[in-house]
Amino acid sequence: MVDENAHVYLGGYPGAFRDVLGVVTDELFPLLPGERTGLTGDVASGATADLWSNRIRLTGAQAVASHADGPLAGHPAVTRHRLGNGTAWYPGTHPDQDTLAALIDRIRQEAGVTPEQDAPAGIEVVRCRGAKADYLLLIDHTGKGAEAPAEGVELLTGTPVTGTVTAPPGGVAVVREPR
Repeated sequence: MVDENAHVYLGGYPGAFRDVLGVVTDELFPLLPGERTGLTGDVASGATADLWSNRIRLTGAQAVASHADGPLAGHPAVTRHRLGNGTAWYPGTHPDQDTLAALIDRIRQEAGVTPEQDAPAGIEVVRCRGAKADYLLLIDHTGKGAEAPAEGVELLTGTPVTGTVTAPPGGVAVVREPR
């Protein structure tokens, strides 16, 4: 909405990203606490959104989902815009957790991104490759603890890891893997 000097971009939002996203929004529609709007289109049945929404005008993007009701009924809610070799997605609202998870999974699949390894819901697994070693990060967002296959040394505890590593409930495990 603003540049590095806090000057507002004129001509609608999302400011400097209008051309990349292929949309212009000209009005914000905050929703009252507890208020939801339904979403239709290429999203899961029962999809909803809350908190905010934007009135979106397409300038090259295509609507993936639209508002089903309320003052923005029929207006785009989530868009995607193919540009060059990439695709830019714009959520003009705040999708419910299940809808957002499905949308992120779709974006991941369309981009050809595959998970480093399968992990249960709420468990984040990241592998970083370094010049001398690889590092496996296991992050538990569930508060229940998490386990994943690993070999190496868990750096936070200094414990050798053979077979699996466990992140504590709500915690993190970092394993330096040998090459």
